[in-house]
Order: sequence, then structure tokens, then C-alpha cells
Amino acid sequence: MKKILSVFLTVVIFSMMLLVNVSADEDLSRHQPTPYGIAKFEEYISQIDPEQARLILSDSELVYNMQMDYYWDENPVVTPSRRASLPLSEYPSGSYYSFNSKGCSCHSNSCTWDVPANVTKKDRCYGTKTKTSGDCKIYKGTNAIQCKGFADYVCKQYNGHDVGSSYAISGAPSSITNDTTGQNAWKSFANKLYVGSNVRVKVRGKTYYHSFIVTKKSSTGLTIYDANRVSNNCKVSVATLTWADLAKKYNGVVNAWK
Repeated sequence: MKKILSVFLTVVIFSMMLLVNVSADEDLSRHQPTPYGIAKFEEYISQIDPEQARLILSDSELVYNMQMDYYWDENPVVTPSRRASLPLSEYPSGSYYSFNSKGCSCHSNSCTWDVPANVTKKDRCYGTKTKTSGDCKIYKGTNAIQCKGFADYVCKQYNGHDVGSSYAISGAPSSITNDTTGQNAWKSFANKLYVGSNVRVKVRGKTYYHSFIVTKKSSTGLTIYDANRVSNNCKVSVATLTWADLAKKYNGVVNAWK
């Protein structure tokens, strides 16, 4: 009887190990592009405004995210948010979205979210110049770092879900001029935003993008919560920007999610 029980327990434990391995593999694959995700992304890109498509296609970090299966899930799982207010208590203004809770020094090392397969540390950025791991946290939900990783993390904590097609906000202005017309474009688009909205923008005069979370809306502008805006080291901050400020800083909205 004992021998039979021992064999039974061995089989059960082995089966549980297999289930754990499968779950781990499934969880890992969630954070990687798949043929289905790529096909859905290409279909989406072919149907939107060419200028909007150009903005998205030039944002490699966002493209990687949008080529994941879960992004196109029509019935996404929403977990109860663990935070009742913004900013998150764990990341107040003045803190850092980094592993050492200090300003990241790896940005000058051309750190990236695209960590090579042979690198052990998958939870942080990778410096392409020195071939070493950096201090920027990778938010695994979207495989993003710095401002995007932070905004995506806050979005999940506050809203209970990652960014995805089911939560995308339509009508994002892909081209915003630095004048009254641009200010009005921001004001009009803000009507579609919510507290907790995650907004991805093109930085005027630069080749890079920025992400922020909306914490407040008013008749004169937005209060935003973000990382890596005031200094290039993943510092977290809160700021109130007028429509004029927004038009001056950002010349297009790449995408946004509620």
C-alpha cells in the first residue's frame, strides 16, 4: 500500500511540475510577439490613417507590444486595481522607476528593452554599448522600460488591465502644430481621456516618444504623472500642462488607452 501511495504521489508531483512549466511557458509567451499578434497588428495598421500608422511603425517599443497576442484579446481579463488613487504610493513624485531607487545611469549606454536571449537578467534593461544589464526596470506586462514601462505599470495597477485594443481610444491626433490649432487639437482629444488614461506621444523636435498617465483634467489642460520627463534617469514626476504646453512639447499622439 505504501509503495502504491509513493508511486501515486510521485506521479502527482511530476504532473504538477509539468503544469508549472507549461504555465511558466505560457506566461513568458504572453510577453513576446506571435504570428497571430503580428497578423492582427498588420491588419490594424492597414486600416488606420497613414500618418497614424507612420507614427506607430516608427515606435519600435510600441510595435513590439502591439504584436503580442494578449493585446488583441477581445475579452481581456481585468483584475481589481490595487490602488485607489494616483500617484501610486510606491512611486511618489521625486522617486525613481529603477532597481536601485536612484537615478538610472545606463541611458547613455543606449539601454534597450530588447534583451538578448543569452542574457540572464530579463527583468531590467540591457546596455547595447557595454553589453551589460542596466538599472531600468522592464515592466513585463508590455516588455517596456523607462517612461513607457512606468506608464504601462501604473495603468495596470490603477485600471486593473494592460494596454490593449479593447481599451484603445480612437481619434488620436497624429499631427499637432505648435499654435492655437494644435492647442485646440489637444483640448478636443482630452475630452476622450479619463483619469488613469495612458497616453503615448511623439516629442516635438526629437526622434523619441514619451508616455504619461492622466491624473486630472481641467478646462485649461492636463495633470500628468510620468517618468523620465524632467530628467533622463527614470525620475518620476507630476506636472500640470496647459494646452499650449502640450502643443509645444508633443507634436502627435501615437496611441492612448483608457
